[in-house]
Amino acid sequence: MTGFRRNGQVTTLRLVVFTVGDVSFGADAEQITAMSDYSPDTETGDVVLLAERLVCRGQARDISPATILVVKGNNCFCRVAVDRVEEIIEIGNNVIRPLPTLIQPFTVGSGIWGVVSRDKKMILLIDLKRVKGEG
Repeated sequence: MTGFRRNGQVTTLRLVVFTVGDVSFGADAEQITAMSDYSPDTETGDVVLLAERLVCRGQARDISPATILVVKGNNCFCRVAVDRVEEIIEIGNNVIRPLPTLIQPFTVGSGIWGVVSRDKKMILLIDLKRVKGEG
């Protein structure tokens, strides 16, 4: 994630907010270089299905991603499939909260690093580079 605290001042972060199942996630917009429609019939190469990686973890789920996020990594690009992109927002670093202690053990190695409450909804902050294993 890009740094946001400079000399103790509040700075902003642009987030791409998307859903996987009923869970809302926010990723640094600077990590995402493109978005496209997902089609399992035409997809080639490695596509990370975020539902399998994070939300379901071993549970059966009817996976129906609709959007591909192209994530710029350190040495390559990876594609992450999500259900739906909702919006792009700006948040201040002062509204970001650490993950609740209760759920921290379930997020180890997932790239999830914080949470924001917005419009009566919780948005889990995720580093998409870590989803692919680069962070």
